[in-house]
Parts: sequence; structure tokens; C-alpha cells
Amino acid sequence: MKELEFVETEAEELKAFMFEIHRKIWEYAEISDGEFESSELLCQVLEEEGFSVRKNVCGRTTAFIAEFGEGHPAVGFLGEYDALPGLSQEAGYPIKRPVEGAACGHGCGHSALGVASLIAAFTAKRYLEKTGESGKVIYYGCCAEEGEGVKPLMARDGEFEDTDCVFAWHPASVNGVTNTEMIAVKTIHVTFDGTTSHAGAAPHLGRSALDACELMNVGVNYLREHVIQEARLQYAYLDTGGTAPNVVQDHAKLIYGVRAPRIYQAEEILKRVIQCAEGATLMTGTGVRIEPRMGYSDVFQNFVTARILSDAAQEIGAPGWTEEDYQLAKAFTDQYNSVQKSEMEALIGRRYGTERLKEVEERPLDTKMDGFDEKQHFMIYGCSDVGDVGYVTPTASLSVATGALGTPGHSWFMTGMTGSSIGEKGLLCAGKIMGLAAVKVFKDPGLLKGAQEERIGRTGGIYKCPMYG
Repeated sequence: MKELEFVETEAEELKAFMFEIHRKIWEYAEISDGEFESSELLCQVLEEEGFSVRKNVCGRTTAFIAEFGEGHPAVGFLGEYDALPGLSQEAGYPIKRPVEGAACGHGCGHSALGVASLIAAFTAKRYLEKTGESGKVIYYGCCAEEGEGVKPLMARDGEFEDTDCVFAWHPASVNGVTNTEMIAVKTIHVTFDGTTSHAGAAPHLGRSALDACELMNVGVNYLREHVIQEARLQYAYLDTGGTAPNVVQDHAKLIYGVRAPRIYQAEEILKRVIQCAEGATLMTGTGVRIEPRMGYSDVFQNFVTARILSDAAQEIGAPGWTEEDYQLAKAFTDQYNSVQKSEMEALIGRRYGTERLKEVEERPLDTKMDGFDEKQHFMIYGCSDVGDVGYVTPTASLSVATGALGTPGHSWFMTGMTGSSIGEKGLLCAGKIMGLAAVKVFKDPGLLKGAQEERIGRTGGIYKCPMYG
């Protein structure tokens, strides 16, 4: 059996059904931990395909794990399906126009992300059925990636322990498997408790929780000079203690996030942030409560697994865009502001050469598929809980375009294009690539030789869940 031909045939047969699933999830546009209809739909179609489904994984209502087969190799796929607030946009409409009555939108393309992984899981499962090969296919229903995530909890609870490798992807504006890393993040809630008093008549009797917040922020702002330059320290007020200036605030609350290239670096910096909070309590005579919240480990490619995924990507190639797709993409990019247009032009120049700038601007969809090159390293200063999967099992990710070149993430542009034919072609391409990578592993498990050793060499074989602690 020719693996490429098998995958292409199966994926094309699944295409219409999968586009229907994608459209429903795109329309549901449910926020993190509220993806009730989306997760239920995915569970339903997985069960109908013959997967056993376990719901409420790690105590999260919209998280689940679906499995088919037994033994090894065990290949996993990551499905995400949460939307973002405030990014509603009519599908395929190139001028900003939110869907009436919709508060959220798939501005990160997660409707496509989960469905492409579904295509890959179905294709891999059918390959096992038709060939009789030994192996297991696992679909991880990963809720709330835009919120607190669930993958770190899955990693903590050993859900990836018997998985030999995981293939993942993310919607983007370019195609390829690259040596890309993402940074780690740790967040905490900081609550100060003070004493109310009349701010004019008896200020000496009050102890201001809001003052403590302000003083903590001063300390952290000075701390910025004395951390590694790649680190990010970010905060927002969750509670300012009231609206009356003549009442000393006895409660106030902040959320703090620390980002750094490695999770241990984020944890070390966070300890110093907490010391700033403790110092603020001494200066104000208040109390403080620190509540650990989300944490994501750093993301990195497992080279052995990435090469398998890259080989599959080269065989499948870029999405098969039509002239209508190019025209739609151009209609969207015509709405870019000057900064966004400059970013797009810079991207085109790097990718296609400045001599092709005008040509590609007229047809702004990526037609290349980058292969994996471990010598070309890229750092993205965003975060993802895929990193926690990579700490416990060999993991590789790819990007596939579901939007025009330079499409900003977390934007109405991405929502609108993900819900169009552009998003459909992108997710189909990603599903085929991951499906083919899995088929290659099932046919020749030796391809994974050295993957676990590489993971252990990178992590020391140690994983500490960064969530809630």
C-alpha cells in the first residue's frame, strides 16, 4: 500500500464531513472551559468512528481523551477548540463585521486546529484497520488553551506516559515544520488585605490594599532591569478596591504573569516578584495572599519526531489554493493598517525575495512548505501548553496557513479567514500531513529511534507541572 495515496484518498473522502464539523465549531465559538457543544460534538463523532472516549479528564468538563487500537507505537494528536472574546467576524467577509449576537470568535483558528487533528486521527485509525498493523491512535481533547489550559494537568497525571510521540499543528499564515521554540509562562493572583478608614478624617487608621498594589508594581518595574532580557513581566488589576476616594481600600487584587525562555527561569523570576509583594505589605501594613494560577512550560521541537513530520509535509505540500482563495486573501490584506502591511511586506521579502513583492502581494497566500532544519532556530515570544506535552513525550508541531500572509494572530482577520474556504483548505492540508506522519510511524516504528533519548537529554527526564504551584 502506498502511504501517501492512502492518506490522500481517506482525507478527501472525509473532507466534506470534516468541513461540516469545523463550521459548527467555528459557529459555536465557545470561550475557554465553556466549549460544551464543541467538545460534545467531537466526542460524538469520535465514538461513531469507533474510538473509546473518556470525558471530564483532569476534572475539566470539556477535556477528553479518545483512543483506538492497542499496543505500540502509540501516536497522539492534540485537539483544541476554544475561541477568544471580542473577535467575532462574519466568515469570509473581508471588512470588519462581527456576527450579530456572537461575542467570541476563532481568532486563533482553534476550530480548524481540532478538526485537522480529527482528520489525522481518523486517517491513522483507518490505516490500522486496513493493514492490521499494531498500534494505538489517541486524540487528546485539550480545552481552554487560551485560558488556563489542560495539557499540563494531563502531563502531570500521566496521560502521555505510554504515548510514543505526539504530532501537533497550529493555524498560521505560513507553512512548514521549523525549529521553533516558544517561551514559558507562570501566573499568580496577588490579593492584598488592608483596613478601611475615612481617607480624610482618619487616614492614620487605614491600611491601603491599593497602595500595596501600587508599591508592588514599583518594585517589579525596578526588577525589570535585573532579569534576563528575554523575560516579560506583565500585570493587570483584577480589583482596585472600590470607587470612593474618601475610603481607604481594604482589598485590591492583581494578576501577574512572568514569561521566560525556560520554565525554570520563569519560576526563578516569579519568586522575586512575590518578594516585591511581600515588601509592599511591610511598607503598607497590609496582608497578602498569593494564589498560583496557570503555568505553561517552554515549547521545543523533538528533532527525531520533527523530521518525520517534515518528511510528511514535503510529500503533501502546501494547501491547494484556488484563484478565488487568492482574491479573498487579497481583499482581507487590503484592510491591513500601515503597520500590518509593513509586516506582510517584510515577511514576503524574507520568504520570496523582494523582487517578488508586488507579485505575492496580489496573491497573498503561502505556497511554500518549509522543511525541518535544526540549524535554523526561531524563538516566538508567545506561550502554549504544547510545551508540557513535549516534556513528557516526543512532540513535533507544524504550521499551516489558514489565513493570508502576515495575518495577525488573535484578530478578526484570522476569525474571518479561518471560517472561509482558506481555513478549510489549510486544515485539510494539516490533517493530511499529521495523518501521513502517523502512518509512517505505524509502518516503520524504527523511525522513532532516539526520540525518547533526545527528549530526556533535553529535559533531564524531569517534569514538574507548572500549574497551580
